[in-house]
Order: sequence, then C-alpha cells, then structure tokens
Amino acid sequence: PAEHEDMVLAYVNDRPVYQYQVDIAFERTLGPQGALLADDSTWDKVLESVVATRVLADLAAAQLSDGEHRELEARVQAWREEQLVRQYLADRVTPTPVTSAMVEDYYRRHPEQFGGGERLHYEQLSVAVAGDESLRDRAIAFLGEAADVTDWQALAQQARRGDLPATYQRGEVGQGVGEPALRARLQPMTEGQTSALAFSGGEASMLRLVRRETLAPRPLMEVSDDIRMRLAPVQLRKAVREVMDDAMQDANVRYLQEKD
Repeated sequence: PAEHEDMVLAYVNDRPVYQYQVDIAFERTLGPQGALLADDSTWDKVLESVVATRVLADLAAAQLSDGEHRELEARVQAWREEQLVRQYLADRVTPTPVTSAMVEDYYRRHPEQFGGGERLHYEQLSVAVAGDESLRDRAIAFLGEAADVTDWQALAQQARRGDLPATYQRGEVGQGVGEPALRARLQPMTEGQTSALAFSGGEASMLRLVRRETLAPRPLMEVSDDIRMRLAPVQLRKAVREVMDDAMQDANVRYLQEKD
C-alpha cells in the first residue's frame, strides 16, 4: 500500500481516487485488523471496488432530477452532521457515575419494579348478559342485592339453579399481575368494600376487595446492578444535555419564524 494518504491512485471521470479513500473502504470492508493480513492483491481488489463504486455513483447522479439532487445533498449533510456531533460528544461527554445513594433512592421509590408494591386480593360476582335485555334486568336486580351478602360463591350457585348464568371467582392483581382495568377498579377501594355494578365484555359484574397485601421487594443487594444499568443511560443523557446547553450559549442562532 502507498504510504501517503493524499496519494492519487486512480482517476474516475477526471476526479482523483485518493489513498485515504481506499484505506477507509478497506477498513469498512475488512475491519481495523484487516491490514495485518492483507496482501497486494487484496488492496488491488479494494481499489477496484472503490473505482467501480465511483463509476456507478456518477452514472446514478447523472440521472437525478434537480429535486432528487437537493434531497440527496440534504441527506448527505444530515449524515455528516450526525458524525460530527457523535465525535464532538465522544470527546466532551463524561457522565457522572451512578452512586450508591442514587441506587438506594431509586430502589426506595420503585419497590414495585423489584417484586415489592401491593397485591390486591378480590372476589368477583358476574352474570353473562350478552345483549339480552331481560337477562340484563335480572342481573341488575340480582347483583343489586349481592352487596349485603357475605358468601358470593353460594349466591352464584343459587342463581345458576334459577337459570341465571352467574359466576364467582377469586383472584389477585398487582404490578404486572392482572388486568390494568381490573386493578383500577380495585385500587380506590377499602378492604371489605363492594364496587358499583359495571358492564364489560357482555358481563355485568361486581367486585369485593378482600385484602390488601404489602409485598417486600427483593433485597437491594440482588438488584443493585440492575438499577445501575437503568440509571447509567439517564446520567449519560444529562451529560449530553449539559454539553449541548453549553454549545447553544456560544452559538449564533436566529429563528426566522416563532417557535410554538
């Protein structure tokens, strides 16, 4: 390979192909360590590839309309600026390390993410009405009286003997457990309280909150590494924002239209 990066290795349509352009293509194709294993024939093939790419690019450019040329230039400019910004930030951004205090604070504020939080135990009494108006009226009357009944399971069995399609079930909801809509109905309730009648999915139903259970989160020692991984990107974004804010203070920017 030639020793000087600015050495011209070929001309394509009277435009030079430089050594550094071939070097970049070589590294992009074979990787940074490729030069250690490359022989002259390998470099020749890379040079031929660069030349062929230039020929095809010139042919493609000649067929572009003025609008397509502008769009292409805009994309090239955007890519160039992205590369420059990436290098600028890489040279200047130093994120503040995630401290033990940050980890402990995150753990304390988000116990539900580590198996903690609250579990709501409930029972539900429902009747499948499926658009049947007469059945709907019977379900409303039946569920209206259920609030004062303690044993909903027995009540459901009794209703089925009277040809009312009632069902009883027990369950629990919490972080990641149970349907969000069901959890939202139960959340404001106190233990032993019965909800208002609701219609959903062809069913009329009522809920009763049986018990609130407070769950202990996994020990901090077990989840500290996970928390650090979550907080590291936050620290990086803060550092990037500081560099960007400093840069904007020294920049000469004029907006020609008012921002919303």
